Formats: sequence, C-alpha cells, structure tokens
Amino acid sequence: MGRKYESSQRFAVPVADLWSSVPDVLDEAGFEILEVDDSTHTIRGKKRKDAISTAEVHIGVGRSTAPAAKTFGERLHLTLTETASGCEVWVESRLRFGLVDWGENRKNVERVLAGLRQHT
Repeated sequence: MGRKYESSQRFAVPVADLWSSVPDVLDEAGFEILEVDDSTHTIRGKKRKDAISTAEVHIGVGRSTAPAAKTFGERLHLTLTETASGCEVWVESRLRFGLVDWGENRKNVERVLAGLRQHT
C-alpha cells in the first residue's frame, strides 16, 4: 500500500475500438461519467457518491492529461497508445492527499483493466 498503483496491458484491438468501450468500463468500475469529449479523447468523471472518496478521471489517447479540477481521494489516468498489433493501455491511480491508500488505487486499476478485458 502506497500513494499510487499502476499497470499496463496490451490489447489486440485498435485504440478507436477500445476507446468506445471506456465509458461503459468506467461506469461498471464505479465511476460516474460527467463529460465525454470524443474530439480530444478525454473523459471527466468521479467515483460514485456511495464510494468513500471521489476522483477525477482523465483518459487521453497516446498521452496523459492533467486534472481539470481539484478533488480529494484518488486520481485515475488512462493512456491508450496505438501499437503495431493493436494498442497498449496504461492505468495509474494515485492519491491526491494522504500517505496510504489502503489498497484502493490497486482496486481502481484492476477493475478498469478487468473491464477492458471483458469488453474486448
């Protein structure tokens, strides 16, 4: 347990196909989607109110984006990068404040990657 957890995984599908499933995956992982901008491939959201903490969710294709607003809890970043055989997804969840996440960052990352595997 620390301040952040990250992991990556390769998928044998194009970024565009995976991108289209990201909002559903985040919803199933416990995040409420506030805004989807397909032109910049960015999603803004937060953990549902029944969760202990809130987080901004930013997804950038081929890049990581900075949070648009200050929040408490975790910050989740997804980066989708085109590869020769499909795409690679990098996911990081980190604490905004505090010293120990009590395993919440790992759960966030594992839920998102598991959801993406189910949708591909």
